[in-house]
Amino acid sequence: MPGHYPIPNNYVVETTYGKNEKTVTCFINYHNKKPQYKIKYGLHEDEYICSSLSPTAAANAYLKAYYEKIGLEEKAKNPNIQQRLPDSKMNGVYLFGLQLIQIKLVRENKKKQKNFIKPFADITRQMQFTRNKNFSINILPGIESQIRQHFAAEDKQMAIAQVMDYNRISRSSYRALAAVCQDLPREWIISKRINQINQIMNVNIPIYSVELQFKEKLNTSLEVHISDPEIVNEVESVVGKGAGRSIKDILRFLIPSMINKGILNYSEPTLHICISGDGKNVGQKVKHVMVTFTILNKMNAFSSSSHFALLIYPGIENYNTLQVVLAPLIAELHDIKTRFIDKDGFKWKIELYISAN
Repeated sequence: MPGHYPIPNNYVVETTYGKNEKTVTCFINYHNKKPQYKIKYGLHEDEYICSSLSPTAAANAYLKAYYEKIGLEEKAKNPNIQQRLPDSKMNGVYLFGLQLIQIKLVRENKKKQKNFIKPFADITRQMQFTRNKNFSINILPGIESQIRQHFAAEDKQMAIAQVMDYNRISRSSYRALAAVCQDLPREWIISKRINQINQIMNVNIPIYSVELQFKEKLNTSLEVHISDPEIVNEVESVVGKGAGRSIKDILRFLIPSMINKGILNYSEPTLHICISGDGKNVGQKVKHVMVTFTILNKMNAFSSSSHFALLIYPGIENYNTLQVVLAPLIAELHDIKTRFIDKDGFKWKIELYISAN
């Protein structure tokens, strides 16, 4: 009953019924999120009944208690009288007034309210499985659409790996999706493919570490820009250390693909490179600084996918820190400013731009 007819707590209604116009007061109160149906039918404090089953169960219990009371009163007047309690039944919905238009409006307003979603850790294992299943069904069309749009059918594993990365789909979420959709590769196959991609990238664009001269103190009053717990814990664990990549390695890796896509061509041998950087607050303790670059030749500089990370470190944007962490990048920019030779031996001219916010 409560699930279908949500009633506000502390609900009270006075109802008159029957030829004799008997009046009772009906109450609905919630205890531990379950409704308790109470009917008071006399002046004394003990003249009431209460049921947690339904309004009709409460109404029938009331009739039984009321007839027993009447029988005792008549027996007190005439001890020799023999009585048989009637088998009358009553519809509790009408006794509690739940059919009224006003109550209907309350129910409809409650249905319009946004449902509260319990945290994943607070629901049962069966509900966790159901939620994972529904989530997987909902995101499957988007994944399949992006695979068809961006990748050839022969490299489905790489397509799925990129879609997971782009949409921030965790391994556990994909595992649930693969359990529902049998035509998708198993999660361990995709994880193996992701590890292979990471190994290839580590060979082509290795990451070097930068030791900062001092550790930035954790500040607990920062405005939060990134709140993902996994990212926050990772950044907090490496305070005092930075990581960078060679712009030469990235360019040698990117240029062949950009030529195939028509972004670059050998007839216009000038690379217009824009260096930019910004800081974000990761959690409430650490500020996170990243330096990126984009190639302005026919690329959308406003798209995040057009920017490639050169350097990242936890800290603030001050001169002393930047002088340390940018030293390798500055040296490379001086080196390629006159010319840059790709892995096929072609010489490119470089035009550098600096973007500041």
